Amino acid sequence: MKICALSDFHGILPKVPECDLCIIAGDICPQFDHADFFQLSWVTTSFKIWLEEIPAKHIVGIAGNHDFIFESRKINLPWNYLQDSSVEIEGIKIHGTPHVKGSKSWAFSHEEEELEEIWKNLPYCDILVSHCPPFGTADDDGFGTNIGSISLKNKIEEMKIPMVVCGHAHENYGIHKMNNCEVLNVAMAYNGYDPKSVKLANVPMMYPYDRKK
Repeated sequence: MKICALSDFHGILPKVPECDLCIIAGDICPQFDHADFFQLSWVTTSFKIWLEEIPAKHIVGIAGNHDFIFESRKINLPWNYLQDSSVEIEGIKIHGTPHVKGSKSWAFSHEEEELEEIWKNLPYCDILVSHCPPFGTADDDGFGTNIGSISLKNKIEEMKIPMVVCGHAHENYGIHKMNNCEVLNVAMAYNGYDPKSVKLANVPMMYPYDRKK
């Protein structure tokens, strides 16, 4: 299966190559306006049109800490939206969770103790889509601080989840290893968030997924 994965594009809607499965790991909305009215208008117009044009058989997505509108509303869009929920696509079990560790001024943000409770019943899956990285892997904020979650790391290891697709830590784009788990940080933005100054670090990540390996 050919997977294309991306996150943290903050309103800049990149071209997605043809793929079997497109995974969007949060922080989709423009950073410069977090008002509900603006985000609702944007996701139901620009973002919806972009989703409709993605050349993928299946699209799975989650929200991130900038995507406040998904905290307060259910929005009908042409994708499989996961918010602490799962979907099975062509025999692949995918679970999505938007939560991150940090200040409650952000969407889906919690203290570590709260995250541990949220992820207590996280099920086994082939691919975990989490905006937050696991602690110590793909989670350096660029200033030497690990912004991932310890409880998420522990749960991934406990459940022996083989793959995580995440974002949030912009400086860590790439494929990382956490023991027997492959962690794909697919964050695209760096050097600011404003669409006038943001730079795309990479094109969306293409990954040849083989469930048997």
